[in-house]
Amino acid sequence: MMISKSKLLIFTVSLLFLTACNGGSSNDNDADTGTDTSQHTISLSKSYTAFSGDDVRRQLKSIGITDVKNISVDLSMDPTSTVERGGDDSSARLETDVLLTYRDSSNSGGFAAASRLLYVGNDKFDAYSYIEVCSDGECVYVEKYDSDIGGSLGDSVNVSVTYDDANQEFVHTIGSTTQRNTLGDLQALPGAGGFNFMDYSLQDTIVRGGVRKIRQTGDSGSLVLELHSVSHDGNLFDDFSSDTLNPNKWSAETNDDAQAPQSPTVTVVKEFTTASEDDNETDLTPIGVTDANNISVDLLVDPSSTLTKADDSNARLEVRAQLRYSSTSDDSEFYAASNLQYNGSSFGASSFIEKCSNGECVVTSEYTGNIAVSFGETVTISVTYDAANQQFIHNIGPATHVISLATLQTKLDEAAAGSLDFTNYSFNRSLIRSEVKNIEQEGESGSLTIKLDKVSHDGVVYDEFDDEFLDPNKWSVRNSGN
Repeated sequence: MMISKSKLLIFTVSLLFLTACNGGSSNDNDADTGTDTSQHTISLSKSYTAFSGDDVRRQLKSIGITDVKNISVDLSMDPTSTVERGGDDSSARLETDVLLTYRDSSNSGGFAAASRLLYVGNDKFDAYSYIEVCSDGECVYVEKYDSDIGGSLGDSVNVSVTYDDANQEFVHTIGSTTQRNTLGDLQALPGAGGFNFMDYSLQDTIVRGGVRKIRQTGDSGSLVLELHSVSHDGNLFDDFSSDTLNPNKWSAETNDDAQAPQSPTVTVVKEFTTASEDDNETDLTPIGVTDANNISVDLLVDPSSTLTKADDSNARLEVRAQLRYSSTSDDSEFYAASNLQYNGSSFGASSFIEKCSNGECVVTSEYTGNIAVSFGETVTISVTYDAANQQFIHNIGPATHVISLATLQTKLDEAAAGSLDFTNYSFNRSLIRSEVKNIEQEGESGSLTIKLDKVSHDGVVYDEFDDEFLDPNKWSVRNSGN
């Protein structure tokens, strides 16, 4: 199919080799755009727009702390802090995180333990904690959550996380609430790899404030976080009595994922650091699509795309079309995706369906290598739910995969992960993702440029990309480096 240049929407994703993962939930970035109104106060705000992004977070990372089992922070959220939710399904909130992060001896795996105080509006606070281990870009975690723990804006609160060596667990205090996450529970999870915590050493202690999940019209948040003191193992580290934040004690950075209105070229670049992870991606989420059994994407992979990888590497370029569903009976999610992959020498087709609940996912997938797709050639990627036959049909160029819900149920049975009643799931959203994946070794790099021609849902054209810019009423754009 011939397509005119005026109808091409271009995504570019670039990634140089990044040596290590950083605990998925801690999700640190390097941009520094926030403002501390004083040495002990963090002020952040965000209101929803088409390109506002979901989150803005300010992080303080301690300097010179090399071997402790505890970080304890006395803090308060100023009464001027506010959060507004645009609908009953909104998750907008204010957060304060206190973390211990670790690296393994090979510097290839990460571990994090965190305590989180959440303010969800209407003078209501929740408490959340987790421990997680990450390797090869994949993270598994265990968590605890308590709702409505009491307290008011302006109250002084202690938030801490402590490693209890004797009981092989992390103890989390969030105000008057105490939660425990054990290493044994984490080690028992599929994907944890039976990790040995004795192989990990402390990397950082972190204090972080954030306005998060600003995702829909009417969502907004303003956080004024006052830090009164920070201690390690009961020893005062900083009482913030200086006129400014002490640069010998703290390094500070702010991540705001807001974006300027997008031109037809969207570029994501992540440069080499010693504390980054393996993947970089750009997501396009259609706005206002509330019910669909199919997404179909016409695109081409631009010949300027490149991949440099080691012989034993799984590095690749990938373009995904995805449908996501949410359960109406529990907190589980369901995903169905079709992926076009480039491994450095040829294109391949992969597909999967997956059920995730409480941080654990069970998946069944198919792969076809060496498919007849070339750079600069238009290809269609689609995923379709066939309700009559209880299956998903995945088309990736010339390749077709059919994966039944019964096949996934077999996998769930093998993992003792419960049953799948798909009638309890409703459509959540569709997604197009461009990604450079598994850049894990010295010298590896990838750059992906795709050009989108048309997107349809259930056979109805959603966008043919005729305009100079992305339509903010049709697309939510998110760039992230995992």
